[in-house]
Amino acid sequence: MRMPKFLLPMLGLAVVGGVVLTGVVFAEGGKAVREGIFAHVDQNGDGAVTRDEFGQRALELFAKVDTDGDGQVTKAEAEQGATALHEKAGARKGEFFARLDANKDGVITRDEVPARGARFFDRIDTNKDGKVTKEEAEAAFAQGRKLADAHKGKFFARLDADQNGAVTKDEVNSALDKVFARLDKDGDGKVTKEEAQAAHHGMKRHGRK
Repeated sequence: MRMPKFLLPMLGLAVVGGVVLTGVVFAEGGKAVREGIFAHVDQNGDGAVTRDEFGQRALELFAKVDTDGDGQVTKAEAEQGATALHEKAGARKGEFFARLDANKDGVITRDEVPARGARFFDRIDTNKDGKVTKEEAEAAFAQGRKLADAHKGKFFARLDADQNGAVTKDEVNSALDKVFARLDKDGDGKVTKEEAQAAHHGMKRHGRK
């Protein structure tokens, strides 16, 4: 199961401030998630993401995770940031459920979910009764946290190019450059929704779902 949009920031901090998260989601995430992230990153709303827009959120999160301000994020700082966001996400999950439960009957029906979230609804509606209970939502949240925990070490190692146990801004920008270049197929310095979609299909063709 892919994580819903509201759980993505959890993985972002667990992976050192969301550094490669945007590129990974553009390429591998579900359509609703990709569109949500695209809209969030496309700050001027022109339908294309520039390299500066692409990296800004990641660098802002990097600065937050770099608690001692020395320009690098250690594994300990990454773990601390992930834990803090786990707690924040956990505290807000009830609020998220209540917001979707429009008629306040304690369950979320498919028609209460925005159209772009329908596919995710179908995944977490485990008994297929057309409703998502708090218990089903809790299970999905727990699975999202488990997924974040399972991937954080791998992504940290990928970003830590010199394998010295800390990730610097230069390593962050290097990783972002590589991901952006893969997405920007025509090399015009912008990633459009079509290019993001093409990257997703390319991943699927190579078996990375």
